[in-house]
Amino acid sequence: MVQALPKPEETTESPGTVEAGEPLVVRFPIGVITDELLMEISNLNDPWRFERNAEGALEISLPTGSIGGMRSMHISAQLYAWWSESQDGGVFDSSTGFRLPSTSVRAPDAAWASGKSLENMLPDDEGFWPVCPELIVEVRSAAQDAKDQREKMEEWMEAGARLGWLIDVYTEAGEVWVYREGDAEPERLERPDSLNGEDVAEGLTVDLSRVWR
Repeated sequence: MVQALPKPEETTESPGTVEAGEPLVVRFPIGVITDELLMEISNLNDPWRFERNAEGALEISLPTGSIGGMRSMHISAQLYAWWSESQDGGVFDSSTGFRLPSTSVRAPDAAWASGKSLENMLPDDEGFWPVCPELIVEVRSAAQDAKDQREKMEEWMEAGARLGWLIDVYTEAGEVWVYREGDAEPERLERPDSLNGEDVAEGLTVDLSRVWR
């Protein structure tokens, strides 16, 4: 007598269901999602965010909500004001992708790269520059998973970033995780009033009061 196979458990989830806060990952053979194709997909599907991970998969994330966008802009505006005094290198917003040594293409919420790190970049190159900015800022939004954001920040640091701020307003205390080049673990701060660029972006101070509000 042949025993019937157990009936699969019923589920309301459909194939491809993604947990809240996680990007949708679409896997391709390595090399299929080229820089040019990634750029074209991004341009055709604004305002969705598209990134390529180190395995060549396409990661698709929800657009940032209105409040999250205001928080990011508050920080980006201060970063730009600091940069405008010296105009060393360049500052970048959340729509900018960088090609990292792992072949992934990542887009931080805000970033600054020194003139030295950009000296070999062509000013008319509209593609993803093979540069890792010295300063990386990530502001977690309501649609983003905290663990995913920490892993992304670790990827930035491994790629060569010198200072990283992961700002998370969605914990009970309100946290900033400060990543520094050479440190094994990030420093955790509870609702700091401000952050400074230390010896990486000297003279930079970012007021966080509006971020916490």
